[in-house]
Parts: sequence; C-alpha cells; structure tokens
Amino acid sequence: MKLALQIAGGILIASAVLFLVRVVFFTAAITAFSEEVDKMGKAAQAQADKRVAERIEAQRKESAMRAEKVRQIQVAEEAKRRADQYERDKRAEFDSGYIMPDGCENPRNETAFVECANHKLRARKEFYANFDGKRLSL
Repeated sequence: MKLALQIAGGILIASAVLFLVRVVFFTAAITAFSEEVDKMGKAAQAQADKRVAERIEAQRKESAMRAEKVRQIQVAEEAKRRADQYERDKRAEFDSGYIMPDGCENPRNETAFVECANHKLRARKEFYANFDGKRLSL
C-alpha cells in the first residue's frame, strides 16, 4: 500500500510538473504569438503611415502645382490687361491729338477720301512708332 501511495504521489507530482511545463510552454507560446502580432501590427501601421504621408505629399505637390498655375494665369492676365490698357492709351492719345487735313472732314470725291484715309494711316503708323506712353504732339 505504501508503494501504491508512493506511485500515486509520483504520478500526481509528475502530472503537476507536466501541467506547469504546459502552462509555461503555452505562456511562452502566447507571449511569442502576441509579440509577433504586435510586430505585424506595427509593420502594418508603419505601411499605413507611409501611404498616408505619400498621399499628403502628393496632395501638397498637387496643391503647389495648382497654386503655381493660378499664379501664372494671374501674371498672364495682368500682362494682357496692361498690354490692352497700353493699346487703349495709345489709340486714345492718337485720336485725341490727330488733326485732319483741310478737306478731309467731308471729302469731295473717292480720291480725296482715299488720300485722307492714307494720311490718317501714315500719321497713326508714325505716331505708334514713336509712342512710348508719354504725351506726344502730332
């Protein structure tokens, strides 16, 4: 009976040791698994952060390109506005200073009309060639 109790006690102790070994093994396995899941999560988060950063950078570049295009359009519009104003000023300056030769207000015939028109064209051409935005006398 003593031997049976010793055997039973040994079996109990062996079972307890085996149970503790399993607990330690499963704890280590769960810890390793948990660490691996954390690594994978961190790697996935790093990839997601990288994609977000890339999208933000692409949007920043796109926004900068759009802003540059807008600036270029504004510069071109301003240059056109100034050129148009220059042309209007030049035309107004000529029109305000041009004096028709005698007989051109009501030309007598077609030849006189053509001569008057040619005179005005030559005067305008000469005026425009010398116009620099300052008041000129005709």
